[in-house]
Amino acid sequence: MRKPRSFFFFVLSLGLAVAALSVSPASRATAVRGGDPLEFDSCTSVLVGRLASIDGSTMTSHSCDSGTDRTWMTIIPNARHKAGETAKVYYEPKRTKGPGDPDRLETGEIPQVAETYAYLNAAYPIMNEHQLAIGETTIGSRRELVSDKGIIDAPELYRLVLERARTAREAIRVADELTRTYGYNDWGECFTFADPKEVWHFEIHGPGKGKIGAVWAAQRVPDDEIGVSANAGRIREIDLADPDFFMASGNVLTLAEEMTAIEALPDGRARNRNADGSFRDLTGDEPVSMNMWGFRPQVFEQIRTEFQVFLRDNAANPKAEFYIPTAITGMIRRGVARCRILPTTSAWFGVTYREDKPGVVESIRGLIREGRYPERLWA
Repeated sequence: MRKPRSFFFFVLSLGLAVAALSVSPASRATAVRGGDPLEFDSCTSVLVGRLASIDGSTMTSHSCDSGTDRTWMTIIPNARHKAGETAKVYYEPKRTKGPGDPDRLETGEIPQVAETYAYLNAAYPIMNEHQLAIGETTIGSRRELVSDKGIIDAPELYRLVLERARTAREAIRVADELTRTYGYNDWGECFTFADPKEVWHFEIHGPGKGKIGAVWAAQRVPDDEIGVSANAGRIREIDLADPDFFMASGNVLTLAEEMTAIEALPDGRARNRNADGSFRDLTGDEPVSMNMWGFRPQVFEQIRTEFQVFLRDNAANPKAEFYIPTAITGMIRRGVARCRILPTTSAWFGVTYREDKPGVVESIRGLIREGRYPERLWA
């Protein structure tokens, strides 16, 4: 089976679009999230394929670093249910004060299944009786993707999946069915699924304001590799012709086109939809900024001035970051700097995944042979 070259938010291939666990061989509350902050940096999840561990175990983890989530835990037993029963869905159960908290808010009800599996119940439920484990890290979303109509948020999707799925693949299918029918109302999340054989990254976002559903993509971590999600989308490409390693929601391409105004045409061409409704064909040769900068020494005094402004404006925000493009934009606006764009026809290459290394080595050797790089590159 072909191993995917690119391990790890799904983007059209044009490049222009968007506690550790080891697994061995009714009334409705509206979830309004539009005012929530867009910085997410408090969780990390690590996955390990079965051939990447010493004993053949798969692993996932979740450092839940939130300062507001509950700390109590319970074990929910396996249960059988009668036909016609329903299950209540709640808003942010991760902040409840205890089991059966009378102040928790219902968002709706869904049909119950015949059997729900036992699971370890925490702020984000952890593992069920079939050794299906889940980790989580919030990756954020465009605000316009967050739905105000769905009834299922991330912790509740966790719970429902562990109650209803035996494997990582089944968990993804259950999550798809539930969110497609009842709607996902949370920020973008990465769920890391592990069963005794496979580990998967599953990234999910809302379908857009006023809509019911979700958009998601999933990528399997190769058995001999590890994966990390730390509050950032990791899936860069999806190949739906390779279902052994990739899965996605039915709307993944159409929503990407809608959000980016880039359309993939049946004949393989692509075009960009302009604000006035007209179209511009994309050839693949459009300029792309790689954020490589060249400065004269005088720039540093101006950057110091911009940094002082940054400190003044962000004194109460420890998560703020000082970006070079922002600093240069400030200088241009103050009339103390000019910026010239230098176009190049050179092909970009770099190492993101270990499979990239041979190609990069050969590319550097080619530049040396052409005399564009010196023989002793680092001398």
